[in-house]
Amino acid sequence: MTIGKQTTDNPILAGLNEVQRDIVTDCAGPLLVLAGAGSGKTRAVTHKIAYLLQHHHYMPYQVLAVTFTNKAAAEMRERVKTLAGPPAAGLELGTFHSVCARLLRRHAELLGHTSSFVIYDTDDAGVLMRQIVRDQDLDPKKFNPKRLASTFDTLRSHNVTLESWVNEAGWDQSFRNQAKELFETYEKRKLQLDAMDFTDLLHKMHRLLADNREVREHYQQRFEYVIVDEMQDTNHVQLELLKLLVGDHNRICAVGDDDQSIYGWRGARVENMLGFETAFIGARVVRMEQNYRSTQTILAAAHSVISNNAKRHRKQLWTENPAGELVSVVLADSEGDEAVKVARRISQLVDKEGVRARDLAVFFRTNAQSRSFEEELARKRIPYIVVGGMRFYERAEVKDALAYLRVIQNTRDEVSLLRIINRPPRGIGDKAIQRLRERAYEQALSLYDAALLLRAVEPQERWHKAVTDFVDKVEDWRTLRPTIAVSELLTRVLEESAYITRLESQEAVEAESRLDNLQQLYAGIVEQEERSESLTLQDYLEQVALITDIDSWSQDREHVPLMTVHAAKGLEFDVVFVTGTEEGLFPHRNHSTDEEVAEERRLFYVALTRARKKVVISHARSRVRFGQWEYMQPSRFLAEMDPALMESDVPRPRGSFREAMAGAHQPTVHRRRPSRESVGVRQVSGARRSGERVRHAKHGDGKVLAAVGEDLVVKFDDGRMVTVNAGAVETLS
Repeated sequence: MTIGKQTTDNPILAGLNEVQRDIVTDCAGPLLVLAGAGSGKTRAVTHKIAYLLQHHHYMPYQVLAVTFTNKAAAEMRERVKTLAGPPAAGLELGTFHSVCARLLRRHAELLGHTSSFVIYDTDDAGVLMRQIVRDQDLDPKKFNPKRLASTFDTLRSHNVTLESWVNEAGWDQSFRNQAKELFETYEKRKLQLDAMDFTDLLHKMHRLLADNREVREHYQQRFEYVIVDEMQDTNHVQLELLKLLVGDHNRICAVGDDDQSIYGWRGARVENMLGFETAFIGARVVRMEQNYRSTQTILAAAHSVISNNAKRHRKQLWTENPAGELVSVVLADSEGDEAVKVARRISQLVDKEGVRARDLAVFFRTNAQSRSFEEELARKRIPYIVVGGMRFYERAEVKDALAYLRVIQNTRDEVSLLRIINRPPRGIGDKAIQRLRERAYEQALSLYDAALLLRAVEPQERWHKAVTDFVDKVEDWRTLRPTIAVSELLTRVLEESAYITRLESQEAVEAESRLDNLQQLYAGIVEQEERSESLTLQDYLEQVALITDIDSWSQDREHVPLMTVHAAKGLEFDVVFVTGTEEGLFPHRNHSTDEEVAEERRLFYVALTRARKKVVISHARSRVRFGQWEYMQPSRFLAEMDPALMESDVPRPRGSFREAMAGAHQPTVHRRRPSRESVGVRQVSGARRSGERVRHAKHGDGKVLAAVGEDLVVKFDDGRMVTVNAGAVETLS
């Protein structure tokens, strides 16, 4: 009755279902919301924030709301603005990393940083590690800088200490001891350069709160209510951060779906949801099980798979949507044949059934699988975009421009300084940089400060003057920084550094493309300035540093998106193609323990539940891996799916997927492609030999390469290699 009255009196509660209203109005203690896929999670969260502001009269700064992507945070902020009006502008709302970055800048001096510390992305971390490996005269092949930086990040994300990592049995002890020293040097260098990487933002925020009682109590009193979106994606450090921020008041609402916990490889712990009631005593659990996205068939198929996971909160999604079409299963001879069949279906959906390209999506387990789909879609002239390919902000000219801005903001950012000090070329070569490094080391100065001191000395050599001219420009830009807009500063930098002039002198097509990218960078800054009249250079650089692959994906483009299932999290499409569903690929061969397979199963569940109307699942009989043909078994996830919910393009007896899986966990059969010398010698099925010419009704004429069980691997005259049944071909005389 109370809820009904509130619905009448409070427009924030209007239009919510009963469970959503319960979630919005329960603000007394810890609350865990198990939000199934497509159940209106964002709606419940944003209405709850508005309810806290209007009904409980919280000031905006008293509510902390964190999520995992900038796109999700922006959407939440806009929805709250619509519901609650201007007060929403003052919310502490954003990704974990962006919120931590803002709070850390207020207390940076307590951690040995300045408030202008720079944020290093993955590439920057790799560059810094490469400098450290080079400085210690180590072999970069053995001590691969990029791999070292990734390993160190993984250790911290999983809360593994360097000492325990070094002492693990079965590893090269000398290598690990040396790597430990490199990691420790990496930490010291970041402090000297006034830089933090992504993982630092979480770890240093945790350290700040854990070690400083005054700061901890300040934020516990300030944040009267904490809301966490995508709780299943939190790692150990994030959970500990939440506990420190909540303190004794225990007013926290965590929203997520343990069935969609797919980031264990980067430290996410599904246990954070499963053990929420232990971490926050007295927590109440509410289930959101009504799905507004998918058909009942899709939900039933997804449930039949995910229910095979033992460690999960029980839930059963349901919908008032129609039952919909059966899940289509496509069997292909090879990965090339799989791409042909998927592209053919896409073409039919777009050309004959009127489905928009942007409402379709092709998912795969690994990025490497995209090649065959890209080639086939291009051949059929179907526009596509690879989501998670090279990001706009990773393009060389864009990184150059941002490096200039980062040095203007923080001259201690040595990674950015070294990127631009001779770009475009201005006579500051490697020898000059080394001599400048020596001066900096002798005088215990940063590289930039050592360059500054040269201004007071009469130039003796050409590089000396080149360095002072460069520093003079940077100092001029630093003086201008507080007085002009960021977009105008970028224009001045690109012109006065001669960067634009240098580009225009290059080959026309390449220069035009790069200039277009810089124009897009400028346009993006202008857009942000229009949204925020007080945008500072520091604000802008922080926003750019925290952009993720998925933030750059827009469903306004009429292209078929190709992406990994990980990249698809949070998106939805009318039709979804889930490709490569074979043992060793999905689930992946590198994920063989029960816990790892359970996460792969959750990943498959995420793939299915992205679809609104139709799911097409494809798998191939064979693939080439490391120069070998590999005979593939269908994924165990196909065997787990209720066969009554599936239809196949190849007639099969009911339950045949389960029968096919009887030997799926046996080692896969490998056949090396024969050398030219062996062609014509090896016997294959029937009386045929390798090298023999054959004809297939569908694929045409080709040459037998090898036998795989009862099948033949044939290279057809159009260049494709396909596995076909031996009985399906005839020998050419």
